[in-house]
Amino acid sequence: RALSKLPATDSSVIVASEPLWAAGFASLLLGESLDGSKAIGGGLILAGCIANALLPESLVSSAPGNESPPVSGDASERSS
Repeated sequence: RALSKLPATDSSVIVASEPLWAAGFASLLLGESLDGSKAIGGGLILAGCIANALLPESLVSSAPGNESPPVSGDASERSS
């Protein structure tokens, strides 16, 4: 409910970092240990969240393969 009031980029960062929070709280509260692969995975999730938050929107939208399909009924497609 609260995530629907946030911008999409903010809510995606929160949702993507949820496993990180779970692992952190399990480590602190339950005494679970994090091995190397879990720590690397957490670092990659964190790096992705930071990149998503800091990269300018223009850089993301101009990435290769991120082109928008033409809109149906666009004025440039009309021949008359």
